[in-house]
Amino acid sequence: DLFGAGSSQALRTEEAFDLVEIFEAPASPGPTPIPGVPGGTDSLVFLYWNGFDWNVGRLLAKLDELRVTDDTIVLFFHDNGPNGSRWNGDMRGRKGSTDEGGVRSPLLVRWPNKIKNGTQIKPIAAAIDLLPTLADCAGIPVVSKKKLDGRSLKPLLLGQKGRWKERIIFSHWKGRVSARTQNYRL
Repeated sequence: DLFGAGSSQALRTEEAFDLVEIFEAPASPGPTPIPGVPGGTDSLVFLYWNGFDWNVGRLLAKLDELRVTDDTIVLFFHDNGPNGSRWNGDMRGRKGSTDEGGVRSPLLVRWPNKIKNGTQIKPIAAAIDLLPTLADCAGIPVVSKKKLDGRSLKPLLLGQKGRWKERIIFSHWKGRVSARTQNYRL
């Protein structure tokens, strides 16, 4: 809650800004029910998400107050699947695994003046796409001596027609490797 309060207070300008808000993850709350809170052993996880939701709401309200909501890109994502068997859509694997249940996670993008509500991206994407996407959306060239592995999702986010080239996304961690395409997982 202190981070959420600090972030929303720090936004005091209508000039361009970049704010990265990192919330503590409920990776291992353990089986500790909180008296009066429903949810059994997952009650700490639910309390975490409640606080997260409140802090994000506070940040979005500050963007409204500054009248920069329509031109501000807000992302929500995380780096891996759950640390247990909860909430992974029956996918194989979890945190620490290169299986889809360990590497697949949501990416929510809000950019009211550009992205239509309800837009869903069907082609496979990954965190490696964040840098090229955000740079493209901001109109900033990516300067790198090496070619980026990711690609800009901007055309998909904006609903632009065109052919999306098939690709393979590789994940590796602790000697394990997986390869994912639009239709197959290995």
